[in-house]
Amino acid sequence: MFQSPVSSSQELPPKQLLIRILDKPALVYVFLWGRKDGLFQVTLEWSEIRKFFNKNSFMSSVRILGNKGLVFFEEKESFVFIELMSWQDIDE
Repeated sequence: MFQSPVSSSQELPPKQLLIRILDKPALVYVFLWGRKDGLFQVTLEWSEIRKFFNKNSFMSSVRILGNKGLVFFEEKESFVFIELMSWQDIDE
């Protein structure tokens, strides 16, 4: 079972500092986490993604996250649907 070494968000460095040191897949995961709904799902149009990331770089990172079991995704012509794993899913 996965146990978080951090007991509260106050023990983490500020998000603005973490973003500076994260690799691209981790940065994309933080981006997605901030946009998820109550079901841990995100639907993004390509035009919205292009405001923050190169489309190919973004999808490469999403594929890496998918290979690690952190997200499931479905790529469409005008958008991408992504479902993030919750901590409960990882604990099982």
